[in-house]
Amino acid sequence: MAKYAFNTRKLLTVTFPVLVLFLLFISLPTNHADADMGPKPSMDFEFEYESGQSLEIIDGILYECDLPDCSDAKPLEELGPQRSSCTAYACSSLAYGYSDYHRLLIRFSDGKERQSNVFQSDSFNSTFRVLVRENDLFVEKIHGGSIPFGWTLIGLFCGTILSSLMVLVMLIFLVFHPPQHWGRQS
Repeated sequence: MAKYAFNTRKLLTVTFPVLVLFLLFISLPTNHADADMGPKPSMDFEFEYESGQSLEIIDGILYECDLPDCSDAKPLEELGPQRSSCTAYACSSLAYGYSDYHRLLIRFSDGKERQSNVFQSDSFNSTFRVLVRENDLFVEKIHGGSIPFGWTLIGLFCGTILSSLMVLVMLIFLVFHPPQHWGRQS
């Protein structure tokens, strides 16, 4: 009868490594990677009105330029997630990559189209203040985004710590319960 008695130590010594391997296996990613799934540069535009009277934005175009005077301006193409768009009071854009220089053309509810000065973006995520004047727009950068991967880096750090702890626990387990003792009764 003692030969078939329930042995918790044997159960734990076999179950623990199998459980850890199973958890590692199911934590592997199962979905495939898409080409445009990574973070992309973006611009956000906040509007202020010189007159104090706010107008609704009807339509907006973000022009991309290679020349500093923007004489070669082309609208930002819509390709997958790449686009520029406006709501009634703000505009934003997302792109695979931007040109060196930019210009905005916005049509407002007063019927006027106003064009901005030429501006540059030198950070991954940029926020701009757009001063709406009587006949034009003045764009100035208010800040660039922080590291776009901040949360990813924190997650990577935590994952590394957790993985290191798991390896440490397994090593401690192997030191106190070497494999040659796994099949023996205590």
